[in-house]
Amino acid sequence: MTAEDVKFSFDRVLEPGKEKKKSPQYGNVRAIKEVKIVDPDTIHIITDKPFPLLLERLVFFPIVPKKHIEKVGEEAFGSTATSGTGPWKLVEWKRDQYIRLEAFDQHWRGKPAFKSVVFRAIPEVATQVAELKTGGVDIIRNVSSDLMPDIKNNPATRISTTPILRVHYISLDMRSAPFDKKSARQAANYAIDKQAVIEKMMAGLGKQVATVVQPPAFGFDPSVQPYPYDPKNAKQLLAQAGYPNGVDITLHSAATEWRPHFEALGQMLTEVGLRSTVKMWDPGPAWNKFFQTEGKATNGTYGSWGNYSVFDADAVLHPLYHTEPGGWIGKHYTRVEGLDRLIDEARSSVDQPKRKRIYAEIQRMIREEAPSVFLWTQNDTLGISKKVAYEARPDEWLWLYAAKPVN
Repeated sequence: MTAEDVKFSFDRVLEPGKEKKKSPQYGNVRAIKEVKIVDPDTIHIITDKPFPLLLERLVFFPIVPKKHIEKVGEEAFGSTATSGTGPWKLVEWKRDQYIRLEAFDQHWRGKPAFKSVVFRAIPEVATQVAELKTGGVDIIRNVSSDLMPDIKNNPATRISTTPILRVHYISLDMRSAPFDKKSARQAANYAIDKQAVIEKMMAGLGKQVATVVQPPAFGFDPSVQPYPYDPKNAKQLLAQAGYPNGVDITLHSAATEWRPHFEALGQMLTEVGLRSTVKMWDPGPAWNKFFQTEGKATNGTYGSWGNYSVFDADAVLHPLYHTEPGGWIGKHYTRVEGLDRLIDEARSSVDQPKRKRIYAEIQRMIREEAPSVFLWTQNDTLGISKKVAYEARPDEWLWLYAAKPVN
């Protein structure tokens, strides 16, 4: 991997018109104006204005091989001719089934403890747990609270859990009825009993949030209070929005492991008059239809955001609420006057007290305007074989190079 590969990787995302490819990285690094090669091991990055998040953004920016992509083409690189760097090398990939990697002995950190790593796609949670208990897999993620006792009591398995930056929300389409009305969006926030879901469905491994900005992130304002559960107020606000007899809505989600929670949310909304039909996207191509159709197939989408493991308010505010072309949800759904300007101002200042003041203003603004239903944070909860020494990480990464055999 050389400086040439690094420059190519940035240019590939940032060149004019390239954002039309909908690179998920564009919004993260669009402040970069130019990347210059100094020598084979050094690059010089120039931003269009101050960008205090640059170093953290670079941690999550994957570098791709220039000569290989130019040889095989973008489409093949993303499907049949994948290549990269790391402690394991790609051996086999069967779409929607598994990815098989084998140790790369010359990795700069040294040879990994395990010769091979296999990532398996197992959609059914019950099957995941059965495979863990019988030794078919060593780690599973997002273990639901009802399955945790089974894993804890099994002699061959254990649980590792830790709070992470991931926050759950329902993004609302502000462009069309009913969520073009603020009172309807606020009604949706009052309709959800977040504490009941956290206690009864998440074993208490989560915390209710006032907005999508969480306590560990720079810019969090503890004075902004969460929406309480108030179904009576929700019904009144819905009537105020012009729906005294309720209204039919459709919600989508691609988070298959959170389906029970999604269905509970739909039921709570229905009870106040937001009669919800909840539908699951496939995690792959069907979810991509959201971006292709600008989210028009649905009134809202339930999901979660992990902040790219960046402990800064911008890492969630920009993708969820900024309307520029490289955004994720915001460019389709969010229409809050003045919000883009504030997000831009905060992400282009190195004056930290000023940034904190702006983020406090943003949190008050989005709490009032309710572009989302603000839900809760979660833990990363892993089911792990007792043959493997590994623990859940606060940054949510699966850093398997750190995994070791117990014996």
